[in-house]
Amino acid sequence: MRQVSIKEARIVGEIELSGVHLTGALNLVKCYIEDHIDLEHAEASAITIENCWLMGGNESSRALSGDGLTVTNDFMFIGNRVIGMIYLGDAKIGGALSMVGSRLQSSRRREYPDGALNAQRAEVGGITLLRYGFEADWVVLTGAHLAAHLSIIDANIGHPTPKEVLTLNQATIAGGVALSSGTRISGAVSFDGSSITGGLKINGIIGDADRGGISFRSASIDTFHLQEQATINGLVDLNHAAIRVLDDIVASWPNRVDLTGLSYTALTEDPRHGYRDRLAWIRKQEGGSIPYPYEHLARIYRESGRTDDARRILIAMHDDARSHLSLLGRLWSRVTRALVGYGYQPWLAGAWLTGLITIGTVVFALQQPENIQLIKPDEGHPAFNPFIYSLDLTVPIVNLGHKQFFVANGFAGVWSWISTAAGWIFSTALAASLAGFVKRDGV
Repeated sequence: MRQVSIKEARIVGEIELSGVHLTGALNLVKCYIEDHIDLEHAEASAITIENCWLMGGNESSRALSGDGLTVTNDFMFIGNRVIGMIYLGDAKIGGALSMVGSRLQSSRRREYPDGALNAQRAEVGGITLLRYGFEADWVVLTGAHLAAHLSIIDANIGHPTPKEVLTLNQATIAGGVALSSGTRISGAVSFDGSSITGGLKINGIIGDADRGGISFRSASIDTFHLQEQATINGLVDLNHAAIRVLDDIVASWPNRVDLTGLSYTALTEDPRHGYRDRLAWIRKQEGGSIPYPYEHLARIYRESGRTDDARRILIAMHDDARSHLSLLGRLWSRVTRALVGYGYQPWLAGAWLTGLITIGTVVFALQQPENIQLIKPDEGHPAFNPFIYSLDLTVPIVNLGHKQFFVANGFAGVWSWISTAAGWIFSTALAASLAGFVKRDGV
């Protein structure tokens, strides 16, 4: 059969073309079709169904059955009103798949919504368009191979019954995905295990008060664009997702994210926002703080030359983990935070030592000669110097010959004991911190 073209017709029965090989195109324009269209395992050079009513009268609630359909060029399904499902499972479409302006509505005969597009495992060689007034209860593209862009713009997808209304699990999308302006998805979205090599742009509304969220578990995405106008209600699940470039507006993230195992190799940040905004993003982690997101962000900062911000992120990681520790663990956490910044700020211990030496210098200067006693008068001894005496007492590894000739009494004696004990603590902390500092590869 060469070609089938029907225009402005009312068709009472079904259109039965299963297994038919058309060397030309199938064209249905402005038709009213009371039953369904059967294109299972059919072949055609192109298909255009435009401004038609498809009433889906068969028992399976399908308005169009295209299991294993092969279309050499474009499948254009434009401006149609459909009661029931458009099924294109395992279809092979060499050109574009366009659902522009089509509305897929549920059949009143069934409790479960069936106004859907199901193109699981389909192969599409051109662009896939669900936009400009496209409506459906749910869309399934699980396991689909899309060689070009998937564009969902000014579309409305969702129904009160199913939780997940847009499913692209294990799909391969070479040209990228756009969930863009004017799009509203009333329910959850899933890209679990998918590969998006052309990037992902989110600029629409996903989810509502009761159902929502978007999942990218174990997905691979070239560039993740989360734009300023995006609104996501629910959890954004990035568990073990792999993103090459994370290009986002931090304020557009919802209050719940799962960053467990998320990896990204580059980060594009608005210059108006610093590390604090990115830290607030990490703190949205579902179930409380875990080390990995902090450590990964610190590594990205370090590799981009932002070593100070990397240290701040790692310090915040320990601060946030403190609430999960035992009483003794919390106490030790506060001590190491104050002494050496958990090892990321060893200069703090040096600052403490400097402070002790300075205070000791003042104390010993004010307390001499009354409370400074020479204990070896018969031997040659240096003249007493408050600064050298304070330094000699405070730093354990230093021996400047003062503490073996002089001893402090009274308040000066009390301070000498405090200075010596604290000096050991701070010097040990500094040495340990410096060792850890080296092991942390410069962070």
